[in-house]
Amino acid sequence: MSTEVFAYLDGEEENALLTDLTDEELRELLSRLRPDDRTNLFEELPGQATQKLLNLLTPEDLREARWLLGYPEESVGRLMTPDYVAVRPEWKIEEALNHIRERGRDSETVDAIYVTDADWKLLDALSLRRFILADPQVSVVEIVDYTFESLSAFAAREQAVRMMQRYDLSVLPVVDSLGVLVGIVTFDDVLDVAQEEATEDFHKAGGVVPLRKSYLNTSVFALYRKRIGWLVGLVFANLFSGAAIALFEDAIAAAVTLVFFLPLLIGSAGNAGSQVRWSNYSGHKTLARIQR
Repeated sequence: MSTEVFAYLDGEEENALLTDLTDEELRELLSRLRPDDRTNLFEELPGQATQKLLNLLTPEDLREARWLLGYPEESVGRLMTPDYVAVRPEWKIEEALNHIRERGRDSETVDAIYVTDADWKLLDALSLRRFILADPQVSVVEIVDYTFESLSAFAAREQAVRMMQRYDLSVLPVVDSLGVLVGIVTFDDVLDVAQEEATEDFHKAGGVVPLRKSYLNTSVFALYRKRIGWLVGLVFANLFSGAAIALFEDAIAAAVTLVFFLPLLIGSAGNAGSQVRWSNYSGHKTLARIQR
């Protein structure tokens, strides 16, 4: 339970807690964190702090952490977890169910069971329901249909968001360039990515470079750097707008009442721009279907 709470803390709260813990407590905490949550923690910490924590991992967890950190930033490989359940096509359904019971306790989810060959190449992704309802004495190969959706470990994280939206999935398998199953991405991790994207959209709509921390936890100097570029750019944009209006000085002088329509035109242009931004953002709301 403590590791589940830790995974939802923000960066500064995590750093404060890690500072207060002893090496033994840190070792226990890291060993209980899921691989994807552990990778996310290492991404956010300074390099020196990350190296200290890596030294506290067991050899097995250390190999796993370095493997996940080896993928490009913002890639699905950093987001995935290698904790999944896979079965062989030649197994009987009864044998597969026994394997699911044994390995499912340590798996991120058992919503999907993956069928792989001897070289771990992904053949199919089946729901647990298919195994439960099937005849225990038939082979797994008899219930596969070889139709599934998968992601490359090097794909952008946003692609996982789009695929889960499009196919209404709660979990996606992740494969390498040869089609070998290397991990899975679950909807809770994808929702975090969608939330980050939505936050960036809000910041951009407000004329601010996206913030990596919450507004209250961001320093005044950082806020200044995030805003000043946009503010200066908007000043020049307004200067060009003023110059465009000056071209119609004679027309305005002949009919002064036209001046009263300027705020209307400027306001309508701003409202139209806001509607376009909100239309693009509305697609994120459909992610709520993934939670079903």
